[in-house]
Amino acid sequence: MVRNSCKIADGKKEMIGFLHLPDTSQGPCPTILICGTLDSLQLDYYRFFNNYLAPQGFAMLTLDMPSIGYSIKYKLSQDTSALHQQVLNQLANIPWIDHTRIGVIGLCFGANIALRLA
Repeated sequence: MVRNSCKIADGKKEMIGFLHLPDTSQGPCPTILICGTLDSLQLDYYRFFNNYLAPQGFAMLTLDMPSIGYSIKYKLSQDTSALHQQVLNQLANIPWIDHTRIGVIGLCFGANIALRLA
């Protein structure tokens, strides 16, 4: 697992996401961005990655929802997808990710974000 941080657009705050890479990676990986629930942390999805995504060669990028975990300093607002959109905008800068092959999974409230990103 690689812990990766990136700056959001205003350049003042930093958000932290976890990038999980499969052990068998042979270059940039197709990646699944997880938009989780309001009552879970990004580490809660490791088992899903380990059991289902890694064996298929997918990387997984997680980010806490606004107002919880590492994203606690961000308020939950009407533009619920702002943090995740910033991450998508910067994926081309991450060498382990094939930014042309990105999937998004939204769970519960995170499905709202996934739809806004589509």
